[in-house]
Amino acid sequence: MLSLSDDYDLLAVKLLGKGTDATVQRAVERKSGEWHAIKFIKAGSGDHNGDREQAMMRRVQHPHVMKLLAYYAPTKARPAAALVMQEADFSLHEYIYRSRGRTRPPESVGVDIAAQLSEGLAFIHQNNIVHRDLHTANVMMMVEPSRPGRIAVCGAVSHSGMRVLVTDFSRACTAKTAC
Repeated sequence: MLSLSDDYDLLAVKLLGKGTDATVQRAVERKSGEWHAIKFIKAGSGDHNGDREQAMMRRVQHPHVMKLLAYYAPTKARPAAALVMQEADFSLHEYIYRSRGRTRPPESVGVDIAAQLSEGLAFIHQNNIVHRDLHTANVMMMVEPSRPGRIAVCGAVSHSGMRVLVTDFSRACTAKTAC
């Protein structure tokens, strides 16, 4: 791992999301040609400097938790910390919004999404982490195109054909410390 600008083509970015303390952009890794999501945490964001978030994400490696691929601490040239994550297809918020006015998906799809989300949260809680910011925009979804319909996802049967991932640990804390 060199520097963020050495490892990623930052000219080919696309804004994926924006929050109070950070922006998430899409960028391509130069070595592999793969697209990833990079969360840039704004300098001067108080407690949220990226160190705590990346430490939490490293503790909870699970099929239903967004995977942290790399972390770049702030530098003089780039005062924003950068967390590199796998790229998802869309958020649960987008999925719900896009589904409005269309044929309602079968109940099994909702049950599958809830089951995957619960599995990810249970693992987070087993590691004594409290998320504190769970909402539909912080639940990402990845389509499993090679296996539509009733498929095996992470060892369990998926009726939705999607993998559900919990993300954004910026407000998370350990249950042992005061939140």
